[in-house]
Amino acid sequence: MLKKNMSSIVIVLLILLIMGMMYQLQMESVKNSGREIGIIDEEEKAEEKPVDLKMVVIGEAYPDSPKVMEEVNKLLEETIGAHLEMRYIHPKEMALTYPRLFAGGADFDMIQVLPMGYLDYVSKKAYMNLTEDMIVKTMPKTFEEMGDGLLKALEVKERLYMIPSTGFLNNHKVIVLRGDLLGEVGLTQVMTLEDLESYLKGVTNQELPLVPFDFGGDALLALEMFYLQEKEKVLYDDYLMYLGANEIGVSWLVDEAGLDDYRMRMEEWKKLGFIKGDSYLRSQSEEILFIKGEVAAIITSVYRAENLVRYLHLEKPEYAPHIVTLNQKANFFTQASQMGIAVKNGSVNAAKSLEFIELLRYNEKLFRLLNYGVLDDHYAINGNGEYIPLTNSVRYPIYNIPVWFMSNEFALGYRFRINGIAPFATENPYEIKIVQDYNPKAHNLYKKKTQTLLFPALIGELYSKNPLKTYKEELMDEDFGIYIEQLLGDD
Repeated sequence: MLKKNMSSIVIVLLILLIMGMMYQLQMESVKNSGREIGIIDEEEKAEEKPVDLKMVVIGEAYPDSPKVMEEVNKLLEETIGAHLEMRYIHPKEMALTYPRLFAGGADFDMIQVLPMGYLDYVSKKAYMNLTEDMIVKTMPKTFEEMGDGLLKALEVKERLYMIPSTGFLNNHKVIVLRGDLLGEVGLTQVMTLEDLESYLKGVTNQELPLVPFDFGGDALLALEMFYLQEKEKVLYDDYLMYLGANEIGVSWLVDEAGLDDYRMRMEEWKKLGFIKGDSYLRSQSEEILFIKGEVAAIITSVYRAENLVRYLHLEKPEYAPHIVTLNQKANFFTQASQMGIAVKNGSVNAAKSLEFIELLRYNEKLFRLLNYGVLDDHYAINGNGEYIPLTNSVRYPIYNIPVWFMSNEFALGYRFRINGIAPFATENPYEIKIVQDYNPKAHNLYKKKTQTLLFPALIGELYSKNPLKTYKEELMDEDFGIYIEQLLGDD
């Protein structure tokens, strides 16, 4: 019995020895071939699948957005092994939806920085800190181009939270009005502010079933159109700080004597019935209301105006729409601090997200797909390298998501209906200043006071100098003055 047991043990040992030798031979074979064992092979196959990237942008999807994104994803899969899924926030919904994305733990990897709201979300740790090592490894071209310049200028306490655009797209505000109504009110064109008032007065007096002028959901549109652009100033942030093109120094609009003149004009327009008191609370896009025939004039950016007019020529030719600049120079551009892409803090796809941003900056095909659509379907290119809109351009308009314009290297020329308007700036037209000692409490107070007191006054609502004086003193007591002092610097 003992001999039988011993024989069994020997057999087992021999089997184990043989299996060990076979395993060793297999491992030697793997080492010599440069391959890993089968289990890891399966992981490698899984890694070959495109990484799903999710991005949030400010804008809206158009009928041919899926067609364009299909081409975009073919390119991304071939170049960086990624697949991009989009989520759009309509500008009308931005104030409510944008902060909820972070508060509610929404699933995304990249997001367009909130225009004029960079510091707010940096203070809330919403955006990921992009270290130099991360950028060097995933965005070598971007680092070489901007590492010692613009990226440094946008740091907050020596940390960077966004990759900015260096395209500086024209963002000048213009008026779109109904050309078919001009004749009815005894005009042939609108060139000046006085002409515009005559147009609005004529529409009002005829008691037509439409609002003469809609400012949209943002009092800043009217402020830019009728005050800042008139004085060749541009908003720096949503705290009503402003600066001039190619000028040094930032000022606070609340300190401007001319603000009262502007406010009085808006009050007069309100009394005359040109604007509605609740126009800044509208839930629908002013462009949609214009298309539906509910308003006679709106304010929008110059590219959106061009896209709207193209659509109306096809769908509502009887409107005979006009774009009006009021003889302003139309040379106001997006700032680097207002247009860029951030990675969500906590994203597991940060490296691949940065690779995508780099590709957007330096890949001609990707840049043109996202900014212009499909060549020979949505647009053509003439012999001068200019964008020529085709009929389907209304299904995917030029620059419908401005953040895609991350540089002007592959940008096409563009001829506006009004001569002399530059499509973009060739270099940063504004001084970049970022506050380092940021006080969220003071800025939250500012926003609360501004939304309830100042913005309504900017479009003709009840207004008194005394509340504004108290409001300013309260802000200074809450250290808002530190923000202003840092922006002004030693200038």
